[in-house]
Amino acid sequence: MIRKGVAIQEFPIGRFVSVDDGSEVTTGTVAGTYSNDGAAGTLSGTISYDATANEWRIDEVTAEEMDGDIIGLSFTLDGAVPIHFTISTAQPQVSVTLGAIQSSRDPGNRTSSPIALEMFQAETKTFALTCEDAAGDPVDLSSRTLRFVVQDSNDPPSAQFKVEGASIAVSGSNNDVANVTVSAMQSATAGCGFHWRLWDVVADEVLLHGSFTIKSSLKDVS
Repeated sequence: MIRKGVAIQEFPIGRFVSVDDGSEVTTGTVAGTYSNDGAAGTLSGTISYDATANEWRIDEVTAEEMDGDIIGLSFTLDGAVPIHFTISTAQPQVSVTLGAIQSSRDPGNRTSSPIALEMFQAETKTFALTCEDAAGDPVDLSSRTLRFVVQDSNDPPSAQFKVEGASIAVSGSNNDVANVTVSAMQSATAGCGFHWRLWDVVADEVLLHGSFTIKSSLKDVS
């Protein structure tokens, strides 16, 4: 959970793509601004490109910058599509209750209900996925190797994209929140009927699952 008035360390911004040809932009100076409940300003953290994780990130969003119920973070880079985040600090973005962890490829064996995730086309968005067991106790994700996969509904399914490594940050006082950042490049094509899975790839088990929709981003009407 992202909390009001609590600083965020190493916040993943994602990947900038060129407005001309959609190619990834890895150089330049990124400008970052914030808004919180009407207040606004320039982000004070250092923004840089992480070549290992293949993404941009800011080393800190300060407690003062996070001091609001609704936080807006905007990042711009010359020649690239801007990236914007809208964060609610009032409650977790997504929460689900699971049964006991099982080693199974079949999410239908779990007592959890599927979670519907949505985002707009060419948007970068972070989904905060909270994992609890049937007793309401948090599931520690810190030692797990996580991978978020979006696939189509064909049989057999084909993967649309995956998120792993530094683009999944574990947080929460009990290490029970997986913050999954889907980049603008990954969401470049609108579509519905997709499904997502959050895997522990070492244990070969599905932790969370549900439907995934990328909505069209219309800029004008005729």
